[in-house]
Amino acid sequence: MDNKGKKKKISRTVIYMGAIAGIIVLGLVLKLGYDSWCHESTDDAQIDGNIIPLRTMVTGYISQIRFTDNQKVKRGDTLVVYDTASLSAQVMEARAAVLAAQTELLSCKKQVSASEFSEIVAGLNSGSVKENITMARAKAWQALRDYQRKEKMSKNGAATPQALDAAKAAWQIADAQLAASEKSYGSSMA
Repeated sequence: MDNKGKKKKISRTVIYMGAIAGIIVLGLVLKLGYDSWCHESTDDAQIDGNIIPLRTMVTGYISQIRFTDNQKVKRGDTLVVYDTASLSAQVMEARAAVLAAQTELLSCKKQVSASEFSEIVAGLNSGSVKENITMARAKAWQALRDYQRKEKMSKNGAATPQALDAAKAAWQIADAQLAASEKSYGSSMA
């Protein structure tokens, strides 16, 4: 037998193994092609996704972090727990400031009430002083009339000099009381 006439027989196992190896190679080539088509590979890539910045208005120390990188979170999840000692102190300071302001407000209200009361008293006093002036005028007028009558009576000899002196003194006292009442009213209005 010559070499040309002799054909080598390939066993079925080798064919199956070759087919399986071909399918595996073909699958790898397809996967690599799909990955290179859909995904970029680079060393300095940027992530395209939904990035939501987290900005809090509270500054302080963090006592616990309750999430990991790339973890999905839901609304209402607690992400960070703050150390509240310094924040509690700030709240207490703010409350103290509010209480101080309220105390100052009450003090101002009391001062306003006292001023209003003083004004009312001054108004009543000025009314009382006006009445005193009216009363002093009446007494001064009455004393003047009595003095004038006693003077006429003294000229006719019907009144004694002592009665005339007493009427004159009463008139001068009433006139002085009128002047004092008018001065008191003037100083209460100033």
